[in-house]
Amino acid sequence: MAKKAVSKKAESAPLKGGVELFDVKSTSDAGIKVKLFTPNGDETEHWLTVLGADSDVFAQAESDALKKQIEATRRLEASPKLLADANRKISRDMVAKLVRSWSLTETAGECNTENVSKFFTKAPQIYEQVNSVAGNRKNFFTTPSMD
Repeated sequence: MAKKAVSKKAESAPLKGGVELFDVKSTSDAGIKVKLFTPNGDETEHWLTVLGADSDVFAQAESDALKKQIEATRRLEASPKLLADANRKISRDMVAKLVRSWSLTETAGECNTENVSKFFTKAPQIYEQVNSVAGNRKNFFTTPSMD
């Protein structure tokens, strides 16, 4: 008979509190600071403030992107390459809306959807990083105290 695995978390006392134990929305709407690394993994001085996928901004961006994808499909269905290009841009712009501020103003301009999307085109690894960070709720969860 196999023994049941017990995690270390299961051994500690249960957390006490109310709905705040589950809140990721507040931090998703406020955003978190994310360090940027070069493609080979070297840390840089640069950062982005990224909103979470549970933020109001992302809910609107996702809705807008869906409308744009439907329209692009209607317009470009005869050209699969143009449609794929349009969908990639729509996706980049949607994720770019999650970036609220950055340290790249001097070299990349004001932090807005257009400039962030251009940056993602040149640095697709950052697009992937922002998308991954924003979608991981653990990044937007403040661990409550054990008291």
